[in-house]
Amino acid sequence: MNKVIDDLQNEFKNEAIQAPMLFKDLAKVEEYIAESYKTRSFIELIQNADDALSTNFGVHVYDDFVIVGNNGRDFNIDDVKAICRSGSSNKVRGGNTIGYRGIGFKSVVNLAKTVYVLSGDINFMYNKELTKELLDISTDVPLIRIPHNIKNIPYIDEINRVKQKYGYSTIFLFDNIKENIVKSELEQFDKSSVLFLNSVSTINLITQTTSRKIVKNVIDNICTISENNLKEQWKIYSDNNKYDKIAFKVNEETIISANPLESVIHSFTPTTETSGGYFKMNGNFSTDPSRKNIDFDELSEESFLNCSKLISNIIIEILNGSKNYIGFFKPFTEFNNAISSNRLRTKLLNSIKDNLNKEGLIRNLRLKPEMLSMEDYISICNKKYTYIGKEILSDYPEINVFLELINIKYLSIDEMLILIEINKLSEVGLATILGKLIKKYRYDFSNSIINQLSNVPIFVTSKGQVNLSKFKDYSELNERYKQVLNDICDKDDIRFAFKKLGIKFEESHNVIFNETTYNFTNNKENNNSTFKSNFFSSLFNKKEEPINNTVNIENKEIQKFNQKRTPNIQKWRSTEINLVEYLKCFDNIETAKDVSISNLGYDIEVKLKNGRKLYIEVKSMISFSQPFKITNNEYTCAHNYGDDYYLALVINDDNFQVKFIQNPIQNLHFEKKCEQWSWFCEEYKNNLIEINDV
Repeated sequence: MNKVIDDLQNEFKNEAIQAPMLFKDLAKVEEYIAESYKTRSFIELIQNADDALSTNFGVHVYDDFVIVGNNGRDFNIDDVKAICRSGSSNKVRGGNTIGYRGIGFKSVVNLAKTVYVLSGDINFMYNKELTKELLDISTDVPLIRIPHNIKNIPYIDEINRVKQKYGYSTIFLFDNIKENIVKSELEQFDKSSVLFLNSVSTINLITQTTSRKIVKNVIDNICTISENNLKEQWKIYSDNNKYDKIAFKVNEETIISANPLESVIHSFTPTTETSGGYFKMNGNFSTDPSRKNIDFDELSEESFLNCSKLISNIIIEILNGSKNYIGFFKPFTEFNNAISSNRLRTKLLNSIKDNLNKEGLIRNLRLKPEMLSMEDYISICNKKYTYIGKEILSDYPEINVFLELINIKYLSIDEMLILIEINKLSEVGLATILGKLIKKYRYDFSNSIINQLSNVPIFVTSKGQVNLSKFKDYSELNERYKQVLNDICDKDDIRFAFKKLGIKFEESHNVIFNETTYNFTNNKENNNSTFKSNFFSSLFNKKEEPINNTVNIENKEIQKFNQKRTPNIQKWRSTEINLVEYLKCFDNIETAKDVSISNLGYDIEVKLKNGRKLYIEVKSMISFSQPFKITNNEYTCAHNYGDDYYLALVINDDNFQVKFIQNPIQNLHFEKKCEQWSWFCEEYKNNLIEINDV
């Protein structure tokens, strides 16, 4: 085959002689391409191997040379012509190959001064000095242009050894290497770069001091990428289109956020364009010559829209109750805009919103406002608005935050007032809505607001839920309703609003928020080691039998809860995650979920094996004598769930400690302090119980 190389050499030699300025310009173009592709030379060589249907690829670094090999099909004369020329690839856009420009191989100019290509019966080399000698010139010349026959193949023993060991059929030998560039390229090589390749499944990156073996294995839509003893998994979603795909990193079948550096758009090989979330996106994207940046032409736009449609279809499945995508919203809600161009983030979110609007599922969707309990939110939305159910929020606690990102509305007070008449709400919910309305219009309680309220059955008296026409005196209000209203609003604001509404409001009727507001169990008669309860059951023990009304917390005869394993507590984790890990270690707990991001009024939802559910609000403490506060949302939720609601006071330190307080509204005294109405508690030590007493 030496004559074939001689013929090609003469062809390119004649072109250089006929157009010397053009040949000189090609050297500058080559240098520009090499600079553009910096840190991507090996990526481009992997792409070429993939196009050659190689399954095995390797980079082997020695003192002064590098051997790159693959087991794909052998080079033919058209392949040689293609890599000698710039932009004359024989690959077709949209075919079975992932490269199409024919300029990627020029990136290897950065690696070495001499390049050898050994494939089947075709052996040739590139060398600038030989090219200058051939043309009898001293000016700069391109490296990858004129092929030369090889008289003696250097490092033949090392080449034969790696060919035999790794089964390579094509070898690229880079002699007199630029060591710092080679080192940098290998250090920056991300194993997830192989995710969307068609053929390459094994990559060996071997230096004299390190050895990386990367193996890709795809079963169904799960791609496992292992490197030495470490594994990572990606879940790939696609439609009938063979190009457009999205991939989410998973851990134990739960979707997690990918590393920011991994979260890029691929045009089969990775670009440097961030996808707009902590996940990967692949498609038939056009790129600039360096293949680093996306050129949003018609083909790219089509792929981007297809990928966003895949995301939208998953969201529709989730809204319809699917549990197949646990963790799905984290890569979107945890995303840090600072690392990315807002252009792509905004483009992605707008595209998802447009797709969901077309499907009609989010037109009437309303999010739960903090002021309402989940039960009241569902009741008030019923028959009029689409709501995010408790089951969905429990499985996908980040969904509300994501829906906020695409500008889904919260249920407004005005919408609530319209729907109160046809939907049954709790007295706490009704008092909360009225309290929020009073606070909203405290300085502008106009006739229009009065007219709006006049026919709304928002008041709860001894006769039940009534409107303004059947209620004229504050004293007629249900005591619990008055308590909640008083907790939300200042006395003067209530007086002002009720006067405007024509409701009799005398000072003697006012309920002052003080210690008599609550039914305390931690009164002065209690000591530090006992507490009283009308009903007590060790919920987490296997035997759920009532225990004596007076229980000594230090009593060693209390049955300890059966711990399945030692919890994996990590100080750097959030308090909520550590407590979930702690709770999952006990027999009688079926599930424990961190739902803190959902703003439900509690942080952890626990399901016991007997079917009972507990709602736990987590308070991170320095010590168990530190005061704490609860929000209005937590206060309302604690009211609604009563004995099923617990505060967990957690010292999230090297010595992880947790104690619980049941039904805090009933059992503690809170003092209202004016800092956007938080509920502040200082005295609670007598109510602290261990988990086996819960």
